Amino acid sequence: PEQAKNWGKYGGGCSKGVSTVVELYETNPYDVSGRCYDFMGVTLQLLTRTVALFAISDKVFYLDFGKDSAPPNSFTGVVKGVGVYQYQTAGRSMNTVPKMKVLKME
Repeated sequence: PEQAKNWGKYGGGCSKGVSTVVELYETNPYDVSGRCYDFMGVTLQLLTRTVALFAISDKVFYLDFGKDSAPPNSFTGVVKGVGVYQYQTAGRSMNTVPKMKVLKME
């Protein structure tokens, strides 16, 4: 809604509103850029103090918390897609996951 337009340190807000976590789960990683979503996931791996990989069921998401520390266990809030992130798994395959900026922590 109206408040969502101004969320976040990263500018741009959520002019199209905030989609559900189910929509995020079902969206192709290449199609999340510029869209905002409710997010509720479990921390898989801290990559830096401010960046971590999170999971919703069997899907992985890259979350950037800006200047804030990434939570060590789980995260609930609003995120905005900024592109994709690729990483190599232990089995040497490449994973492509949505890359998200955190706009609001709950």
